[in-house]
Amino acid sequence: MGKRKILYIDEIPVIGGGTNSLSLILKNLDRRKYEPFLLNPEGPVNERCRQMNIKVIPYNFKHRFLSIRVKGKRIIDPLALTYRLIDGFRFSSIVKRYQIDLIHCNNISGYVASSVVSFLTRIPVIWHVRTYWPDKLYSLWLPDKVIFVSDDLRKASGRNCGSPKMMVIHNGLNLDFCTSNNRKNPFRTELGLNDHILVGNVGRVVPWKGLHVLIKSMQPIFKEVEKTKLLIVGDEYVNERNRQSSYMMELKDLTRKLGITDKVIFTGFRADVSNVLSAIDIFVSSSINDPNPRAILEAMYMGCTVVGTRSGGVPEMIEDGKSGILVPPDDPESMTKAIKMLIENAALRAGMGQAAKKRVEDRFTIDITQRNIEEVYEELLKV
Repeated sequence: MGKRKILYIDEIPVIGGGTNSLSLILKNLDRRKYEPFLLNPEGPVNERCRQMNIKVIPYNFKHRFLSIRVKGKRIIDPLALTYRLIDGFRFSSIVKRYQIDLIHCNNISGYVASSVVSFLTRIPVIWHVRTYWPDKLYSLWLPDKVIFVSDDLRKASGRNCGSPKMMVIHNGLNLDFCTSNNRKNPFRTELGLNDHILVGNVGRVVPWKGLHVLIKSMQPIFKEVEKTKLLIVGDEYVNERNRQSSYMMELKDLTRKLGITDKVIFTGFRADVSNVLSAIDIFVSSSINDPNPRAILEAMYMGCTVVGTRSGGVPEMIEDGKSGILVPPDDPESMTKAIKMLIENAALRAGMGQAAKKRVEDRFTIDITQRNIEEVYEELLKV
């Protein structure tokens, strides 16, 4: 039997948490058994995949946001649903043209369309769910397998969460992403902060990341610890109409109101994540609800001491009091207390940093993730 052909579907053309995870899956795929194809809008992700000798099928999703908010609740958007059904018929012809054996959807725009394809062609479909969506989605369609990146996300899927079709496979980290042995110098030297305690966050600058909570939590610390800085590393989201959100501006306004503009550094996007993380003493994930933040795994592996919120999938990653500290979400006072305790206790920071790295090595590597995903492929394809 020849190689089985897998079509990966995504809707995000730019580099981010979900597309980084997909890139790792594609990079580590057993090419002796599988031939990958990627359907995605043109952008950096497609270019990265072409460099890995992956067949790319450019496709632009119209009205790609499947859900809308009505009276504070997220519901399925009928117009977007219509577009996804149309996509399904188009994808069916692509599947037939390339003789695809299995579809692996990495984001929501592919979920509905792939279900149409499965109905028309009878090939198996996997949904890889990385964020929270209306539980109605799982009532309308249930593919052959649904992979959730955290158990909290699985439980949030509603009445079908106990189905054997639904399973949890945590994101895995490529342990080779850190290649520098001299890890404490480049970024600190660039900023001129070699003698400071650096507290930081790395990721997209969006409201649900709770960076306003982090900034508020640091104000009393700055008053007590002179040589301390807060790093906000990342950029804000640009939507499909190329309009930036106002959240970055709100954060900068907040630093002005609190009188701490000289203490908070907004670096913008940085490609050298390992250099940045190696410079940070205390990594803080302040998300209000985050299913499985990859940045936490990266920080843990780099030996950072991590403070995270007790929400989403974060408690599945951090053992409170052992490999990090958990605090309630949207609670600046509790966050202040945790960060201050770590600043004042270097031995505690070092011990938690070592435990965090070992936890990643034991439970959250790409080898573990890849093995579990390819077992799903084998089950569905009967290889």
